[in-house]
Amino acid sequence: MKIKTYRAATIKEALAEIKKELGPEAFILGQKDIQPKKGFGVFRKSCVEVTAAVDYTQDASAASTPASSAVSDSGDRVTLEHSMLPAPSKPDAEQSKREDKHALLDEIRELRAIVQSMAATPPVNRSTIVHTFRQFPSASCAEIHAELLYCGIEEPLAGHLVESAQAAQTNRSSDDKLALRNRILADLSARIRIEPGIISQATGNGPQIIALIGPTGVGKTTTVAKLAAKAALEYRLRVALVTNDTFRIAAAEQLKTYADIIGIPLRVTHDTTQLTQAIAEFANRDVVLTDTAGRSPREMSSHQQLAAFFSGSPKITKALVLSATTKQADLEDILQRYNVLDPSWMIFTKLDETEVHGSIVNGLVRSGKPLVYVTMGQGVPQDITQPSVSQIARLALGRGDFSVWTSFISEARSTAYENVAGFDYPQLLQRDLQVVR
Repeated sequence: MKIKTYRAATIKEALAEIKKELGPEAFILGQKDIQPKKGFGVFRKSCVEVTAAVDYTQDASAASTPASSAVSDSGDRVTLEHSMLPAPSKPDAEQSKREDKHALLDEIRELRAIVQSMAATPPVNRSTIVHTFRQFPSASCAEIHAELLYCGIEEPLAGHLVESAQAAQTNRSSDDKLALRNRILADLSARIRIEPGIISQATGNGPQIIALIGPTGVGKTTTVAKLAAKAALEYRLRVALVTNDTFRIAAAEQLKTYADIIGIPLRVTHDTTQLTQAIAEFANRDVVLTDTAGRSPREMSSHQQLAAFFSGSPKITKALVLSATTKQADLEDILQRYNVLDPSWMIFTKLDETEVHGSIVNGLVRSGKPLVYVTMGQGVPQDITQPSVSQIARLALGRGDFSVWTSFISEARSTAYENVAGFDYPQLLQRDLQVVR
């Protein structure tokens, strides 16, 4: 297999170079935008980088097509390879028509390959991209590997799952696709941990303090409200809310509205000193839920301040809140940067806003943290649940199968209140919370 990386001003120019160099049988492995960066007092222009490959087993005539500018990037140096070949003779009219038709079909294939590769692999904004090429012993293995990528499972994990499932087969040459899928589902389930019952019953030894941390826009405030409603209305616990989210417009007002409806106190703080005082004020409560300000993962100064506060408050348990819509590259960055806050649990939100749920598995496997809750809508508090391992695994591998999502929602909402026999939320609460949403 011949693999090359091309750089051009536009994707159309890059495809033209690939077609000339590798021929119409080439397929796209990945693409990314190269952002301009400063160097020696000037700005370099942005461009697109496309990685393509062609199988060596193709007809030799495909490999002998005229070559143009193949680009290999080494640091800041770009090397251009030129092949000086004589121009072909002018074709007759019929041959020209045939070539135009073939060219159009080739372009359609190329565009389709790009769309498929972009759908299978989330865009990665990294300085380098590492492509892993795996040889599978059967067509079923290769097909399942492609399906895992399509579901949003990152390649290293997808490749390992398929290889482990194949190795576990009694008959290594077997092409039993269903058996492979079942083994992968079992393997994936074994890698996921669920932490049950984080909102515990009253112990009399002081409040349980839970802080929700995470980047902007993941739904921390709504999740805090859902947890508060569950603790106060279902478990009949004495709950208090604390927020230091004074950066987002109307964030404190939104949480105050929820607190008033549920009937619990709220304190708004502006710094860690006030946060400590507010938590101390609620020493007689069973549960204190803390909503922290969402910041960009790159604002490390605010992370260091929170990290110092949490390290001096060992009784506070942190839950990292992430959106299921987060791209894989961003997910890796968030996990790495928020590791300084040492979260104990993970909560994934907005499951209803995407059909690709592989990022949940990627986050859980990569972080090694247990999952405590997922949210799948704006309803307070019914759209939050503690799923089972099998539910998450099936949901992550069920892209394109709407019945999997329907089953997940049905099971989640039917088990949401199973610990509270005969409980029903007051109609007034439901009406008022609908106004808040």
